[in-house]
Order: sequence, then structure tokens, then C-alpha cells
Amino acid sequence: MKSVNDFLTRLSSKLKGGGDRAIEKQKKKGKNTARERVEDLLLDEGSFLETDLFVEHSAMD
Repeated sequence: MKSVNDFLTRLSSKLKGGGDRAIEKQKKKGKNTARERVEDLLLDEGSFLETDLFVEHSAMD
């Protein structure tokens, strides 16, 4: 059960994008988040399924 809770915590964090501060900053500018913009473009509500949500780049400076 612990691993499920860990997964759900990580998922929630990833879905917030840049976090609460970044979302609040976008909203103050009158803008939607990237995920909200994608959802607005789609015709069928709930049809967007983001894949590779946990993938991170491995680029080095």
C-alpha cells in the first residue's frame, strides 16, 4: 500500500507542473496552464492521456 501512496503523491506533484506558485503566477496573468490549454483544444472532454509523465532528461552541461 505504501508504494501506491508514494505513486499517487508523485503523480499529484507531476500534474501540478511547476508547482502551486507557478500555477498561481500563470493565473494572475490570465493564462491557463499547459495541460489546461491542451484540454481546451480537444473536442472530447477527458480524452487527453499524457504518457511518459515521469520521464526526465539526462542532458549534462
